[in-house]
Amino acid sequence: MNSQDNKSSYYVKPDEWETMLEDELEEVIYLASEEVMEGNYSPSQLGTIVNKKQIIADACKLLLLTYDYSQKELSTVINKILSQLPGGKDWIDRI
Repeated sequence: MNSQDNKSSYYVKPDEWETMLEDELEEVIYLASEEVMEGNYSPSQLGTIVNKKQIIADACKLLLLTYDYSQKELSTVINKILSQLPGGKDWIDRI
């Protein structure tokens, strides 16, 4: 969780996530290229296919939930949101 030991402050502030995600996205695409379609896309090919702005927006949306929900509630809320993304219904049926 993102909360510090005092439970009243956070390690990462809500307005810091987007920059952090932008900084790491290329590395994540590189790693994902080994998994997506059994590695058939190079990192540069995958980077042109994915919607980077949408990925960052979706990730920020999920990360911001950590400020509103307890650790116990969070997985249920996140699973509900993920089930609404493309391919989400198939994914939720498998868990």
